[in-house]
Amino acid sequence: MEGKVSKSRVRSPSYPSKSIAQAIEMISAFYNAEKRNSARLPIALTHWGFSKSSGSGLKALAAFSSYGLIDVKGSGKNKSVSISELGLRIVLDNRENSTERKDAIRTAALNPKIHKRLWSRWGSDLPSDENMRHILIFDDKFNEKFVDRFIKQYKSTLKHAGLLESGLSDSVPDDEFVESFANDDFSEEDEGQTNLSADSEISISSDSTNEPIRHVSTSDKEIAMFPVGKDLQVKLFANAGVNRKSMEALVKQITLAIEIGVFDSTE
Repeated sequence: MEGKVSKSRVRSPSYPSKSIAQAIEMISAFYNAEKRNSARLPIALTHWGFSKSSGSGLKALAAFSSYGLIDVKGSGKNKSVSISELGLRIVLDNRENSTERKDAIRTAALNPKIHKRLWSRWGSDLPSDENMRHILIFDDKFNEKFVDRFIKQYKSTLKHAGLLESGLSDSVPDDEFVESFANDDFSEEDEGQTNLSADSEISISSDSTNEPIRHVSTSDKEIAMFPVGKDLQVKLFANAGVNRKSMEALVKQITLAIEIGVFDSTE
């Protein structure tokens, strides 16, 4: 009997999900709310427009950390976030044409390992998108499904940091790539934290409270029910068809929520 051939999945190198301009805008929002103080992770996520259990928010957090814009301390429900010294030098420097601020942005832009590697390889003389795509796939082992997103982010970051000929811009570049805080595009399958597919949203409802963790509309269909305790059942609702991949993504979302303590205050 012939065995099934397993398909190995190509996982791209770690890279920021946000451009440097997006990251600066979002840590500025954190500063407006908390100043130099630290905040527990669930609270920090809400400052960026995410829910307290958002996988998208955790992925954004990883991006800010890779740029060196935030300090993250603790673990699990005790994890806290504050703006780093480098982040403060960017957020608080309001001087017109400040050389120090520009230098800080350039430092942050090249902090992620993959950015540093590509800058050492190409500098500001980037190859064409087609050639860059080929090199990233075969030399740097990027997944071909997601490499175009990285190229957009990398070029946007270099442009905003003044590392390309166009110079440093004070506005967020590349409008077609910039997304609102809470509408992060998760077309990537587990390149970091994974969200549900764009066409499928799963809601969770507990029979003990009759209050959904996420809103359940009248058009949603119940797809599963699990007994999790005495007189307690958890129901799953979805607004579209689900499959193994979307259910695995849901498990990861719940695991993340448990890790950051979202359910710790519930009885």
